[in-house]
Amino acid sequence: MCAAIESVVSGFSVNSCQASFCSYGYEGYEEFIGTVVGWMKTNGIIVGGIVAVVVLVQSILIANLWSLSKKDDSKVQDVQMYGRR
Repeated sequence: MCAAIESVVSGFSVNSCQASFCSYGYEGYEEFIGTVVGWMKTNGIIVGGIVAVVVLVQSILIANLWSLSKKDDSKVQDVQMYGRR
């Protein structure tokens, strides 16, 4: 998890955070939280947009599967692998 945060959040280094955590105490923790929250504020719209698109695509897939399950079996063609019968 820390490696992922280090690669995504600019200005954050796991090594420097671990080295100075005990000497900085509460202030170091507060700085870490401030850095992460600042990154979330900066990229919140992008992350939210990606999540919204994924949810939309999955909702469309669910609606398509639901409508296919309601169709009469006699109307649904038998389709084998690669579209050959």
